Amino acid sequence: MTTDAHSRRSVRDTLLPPAGHCIVAARRVRVLEASVENRLAPAGRGRATARVRGGGAQQARRGQALVELAMVLPMLLVLGFGAVGVGHLVRLHMAVDAVAREAARAATLAPLPLNPPDSSADSAARDLGERAGRDAAMAYGLAGTRIVQVDAHNFQQGSWVTADVRFTPDARDLPYLHWAGVTFHAVHREQVDRYRSRSLP
Repeated sequence: MTTDAHSRRSVRDTLLPPAGHCIVAARRVRVLEASVENRLAPAGRGRATARVRGGGAQQARRGQALVELAMVLPMLLVLGFGAVGVGHLVRLHMAVDAVAREAARAATLAPLPLNPPDSSADSAARDLGERAGRDAAMAYGLAGTRIVQVDAHNFQQGSWVTADVRFTPDARDLPYLHWAGVTFHAVHREQVDRYRSRSLP
């Protein structure tokens, strides 16, 4: 019996490590786990810090873009409204030139006097030219103050007719620049045809 018990104990000691060895092994495992956690923890914090830093950089870029937009947008608006205003100014200038040209041309087509100089023929040519100029101004949509003056002094064959047009736009003509008080001025001279036949009484 003693021999069998001793043999069983030796076999058990051979197959199973002593209890002290198991405790030491368990401690070593815990130590290894703690060391692994300590090594991995800084890397995790670094990745979190990198993510935080990346998010902060993205927010900084967005803020910079907003600041740049706030700086550039007023200039773009000024350029846009300025381009629209310049377009209106060019259109009005061309319209005033056209009105002066129409007034002078209409005056040259007035009936010629039989015995020049004739003040009544001068007045008729002047009235015809000024009326044509006012009609042309209305056709071009000039809503402001317009002054059309035609000089048909000594109206006859080969004489010269001068049309003087002054126009001050209002808010309907210049929606953005009417406060500037701009006045357009155009002068056009046209000669009466030398070979026109005289009017009969």
